[in-house]
Amino acid sequence: MPALAIIYEHEDVLEDLNLVFRELSGWDIYYFNSLIGGISDFNISAREYEINFIIVTTLSGEGISNSLSQIHSKFPYIKILYYAHSLQSGVFEQFESYSIRHCAVGQNRYDSLIKLLADLDANHWRRIPYDLFEIKSDLLPPRAKRILRYLENMPIRKCSVEELSGLIRISQSHFRKEFRTYFGMNFRRFKQLLIGHYEDRLLFDEHLRPGQIFTLLDYKNLSAFSRSFHQRHGKTWQQLNRANMKKKDRVSL
Repeated sequence: MPALAIIYEHEDVLEDLNLVFRELSGWDIYYFNSLIGGISDFNISAREYEINFIIVTTLSGEGISNSLSQIHSKFPYIKILYYAHSLQSGVFEQFESYSIRHCAVGQNRYDSLIKLLADLDANHWRRIPYDLFEIKSDLLPPRAKRILRYLENMPIRKCSVEELSGLIRISQSHFRKEFRTYFGMNFRRFKQLLIGHYEDRLLFDEHLRPGQIFTLLDYKNLSAFSRSFHQRHGKTWQQLNRANMKKKDRVSL
């Protein structure tokens, strides 16, 4: 399920947010109080649970400011949202420093936050592109859809035949057979294509660097990532990135 972290200072804001969470279905929500060591806990949990989004409820105080800077530096692929009753003077100017691209503020903050989370989740880099695998979702049986949901939301290091077969409670051999029937290829090939797609999304759409994502994609080291990328594209990441930048420059002229 999509994983959402709440970074807060005072518990009264949680009562406000609970009005929103009642409308969310299938989300895993984690709470971190920035005043009592919550940021350290977040740094551990972010990788363990592969947190997708952060809602931050205050930008006041040097502690929270430093913490958000550290979080963005360590986890640049996590989307940060700001939620508050009102937008106090000087807060908006801080958004860029912490790469906050979205906010839900004011009287309509509940509806705004629900819509924001739905839109961000629908377009998240972990969503599986059905056209890449020629998947017709309306023809898939319920078990196949469950497998895809697990693949989209569980940490990539856990995306294995052993883990998935256990979650849907069938044997590994049965899982392999059904997977090929559902998707027209074995699980290993499917995962290779999916990881390749994720790499491209993170590098060229999110504009991240290999050093920021190789552990997220479960590579042992940066060299392993670079070898995999070169095998798929026939070029290094630097070469392909330069080619893409030149192409964009020509289009903009």
